Amino acid sequence: MKILILIILTISLFNLIKSQGYVTFQPFSSLKCSGDQIGIGYSFLLNECISSNGDIGLENTNWKFTYDQSNNLIVSQQFQTNDCSDVPINIFKNGLNECSFSNPFFTMDNYTYAQNETTFSLISISNEPIYTKGQVIFEYHSKTNTGCSSLNLLFSIFFTSNITFKQGQAVTKNYYCAFLNLTPNEQYCNYNNWPESCTSYSIANSCTSKENNNLNLKVYCKTIFDQE
Repeated sequence: MKILILIILTISLFNLIKSQGYVTFQPFSSLKCSGDQIGIGYSFLLNECISSNGDIGLENTNWKFTYDQSNNLIVSQQFQTNDCSDVPINIFKNGLNECSFSNPFFTMDNYTYAQNETTFSLISISNEPIYTKGQVIFEYHSKTNTGCSSLNLLFSIFFTSNITFKQGQAVTKNYYCAFLNLTPNEQYCNYNNWPESCTSYSIANSCTSKENNNLNLKVYCKTIFDQE
């Protein structure tokens, strides 16, 4: 019976990957990926070239994620060209459903992750990205379909509220969900000013795009009302 269940699960996973599966990297500070999530998480559509080229607030880079079924590994390949047609410049291999060291797939222009501790990722595959309540989610959708829906979602980056980003030594920002986790906000602080000043404002975005890239952006919070 156990062998039959394993075969059924393997077939189901293979069929999912052949259709539209996502690999999600859920962030943790624990080596065992236990406790509350903290850090930066990612979710990517499998078997697609994922490019951040264009003015979307991320440094330009290109990735492709595949599933190695024979070894039960997620293979992450970084490319120089935005169609992923060249030889990979970086390759990472991580076990599916395992806790692994985090890889910084995308970084924000001009900002660095302020925390210095090592972070880890719990890696899984599902038919849609996996988020947790209270996370600020940036979803990037292709323009092949109108708007932002599950039909054209390419990748997402999501942030827990307990992390800070730095620009130099005096400027910081962080994301958090305000008012019952309904509204995504950014807090911007400039410690060059005296007295030091911090400003918070909503970054909610139902779906917008810019002409110089091929992506639509949606920004929202995983709320307390959403099912998990």
